[in-house]
Amino acid sequence: MKKKLSKHKYVISTFNEIENFQEDKHLVFSQTEFEWLKNNPVRLYKSDDYFSFEIENRATQLVNKTTEELDFAFSNFQMINKEYSYSCLPYTIQKISSGRKINGTIHSLVKGKKSDFNNKHLRFVQQISKIAKVGCISGAIDLSTDQEIMYGVGIIRLSFSNYSIDVFRISKDKQEFIFIDSVQSILIEKFEKIVKAFFQIYSYIFGVSCGGESYITSSNSSNFIVTDKILFNRKQDEKIHDNYIFDSNEIRKYEFSKSFFQFPCNVFSNMCNRIIIEEKYQRVINIIHEANLNEYSLSTCILFSSALETISSLIAKNEKDSKSPIDVDRFTESEIIDKLEENIEKNKILEKKDKNFLINKRLPNLNKPTNVDKLESPFVKYKISLSDDFKKALKYRDKYLHGSIPKGNKFGTFRANNFNRAYELQFLVNVLTLKYVGYTGFLKNCSAEMEYYTKKEQGKRDKDIVINHPLYYEI
Repeated sequence: MKKKLSKHKYVISTFNEIENFQEDKHLVFSQTEFEWLKNNPVRLYKSDDYFSFEIENRATQLVNKTTEELDFAFSNFQMINKEYSYSCLPYTIQKISSGRKINGTIHSLVKGKKSDFNNKHLRFVQQISKIAKVGCISGAIDLSTDQEIMYGVGIIRLSFSNYSIDVFRISKDKQEFIFIDSVQSILIEKFEKIVKAFFQIYSYIFGVSCGGESYITSSNSSNFIVTDKILFNRKQDEKIHDNYIFDSNEIRKYEFSKSFFQFPCNVFSNMCNRIIIEEKYQRVINIIHEANLNEYSLSTCILFSSALETISSLIAKNEKDSKSPIDVDRFTESEIIDKLEENIEKNKILEKKDKNFLINKRLPNLNKPTNVDKLESPFVKYKISLSDDFKKALKYRDKYLHGSIPKGNKFGTFRANNFNRAYELQFLVNVLTLKYVGYTGFLKNCSAEMEYYTKKEQGKRDKDIVINHPLYYEI
């Protein structure tokens, strides 16, 4: 029997480093231009998922000025004790209250300086609410750790141009974590871009927008047995949405595939690379993210319409073939533009500004595709055959982006009708977003789910509900 592939990681030292870092600290600013802060002890302590601070209020100016000076000090000066120095990222104060003592919270804290992390092996640690879906990405292998725990398909390696990262799931004290290790030594800003890209794509595919407190540790060795620096950064709370596009368990449960279908590792990496190097693709992912978290039906439709326009134009920009509806040579030979210009110039009713508008603005676009043609062409390019409902949904883009709403009452309420259209638009956007990076596989059709639950709410029994399109398409 062939032995299963596995990889080993050391994680206990990382958890120990985080726990030590969270202990109370009594510090002073090493230097500051503000007299009231000189030799004024600063107490830092962990509170929920922030660090809190407490400092004696020796200031004599107004509260706003005190807050401004304290924020400047945290952002620009180091704090020290007998053992270590600490610093913060810019604009770190989260909230503040002032009395005899000044109390508040900060969303960042660094052991040393951020630049100390450059050209080291870096590890990112993020707590999450659910088990990380590492095993749903192809190429994942088993993971063993110094916790003496074996995680089945618990680690995956992703490639980013000249760098690689190991992404793996860890459990500790009934809490779940995602760890990301740089395989090579790396600049911290580059590492942060890679980590951000990973979580953007993770959210897009699996419906979990990770957030809350996170840590980066550094080491001179790729095994992370010994760590030397640590950085805390608290970001927006984790958010979970139902608009995920892929679920291996669903695909198998509903028998779209007999085997456990995983999201292709190379496509995941390609998507991450794209949002790092291609601003317009990143914009598409950002718009989709906003739409997925949005609770209002009409604005969700507008966001998905905008995303559809953006990804379509991106594909068109990279398409070398001519997009003219009429063969360019035949169109030129017809001299139709010259004849129309001549007729416009001869017209005695039109004013000069009217003629300029027609000749300079309209005629040059005469052999350009319509908006619907532009939106349809990427699907033709990728050989995607759309159902009549999805062909109709392509036309929603113009309606929503120009301030009107499509006619029709399929589901009984304004909100339900718009959400169904939003999910149809979402599917179209997702098809192009995935095909652009080379994806072949299953894609969830949330409009089918929307239709099912809407009919359930209307009192229909399961046996009476008929959905004419599947929950997953293979694209």
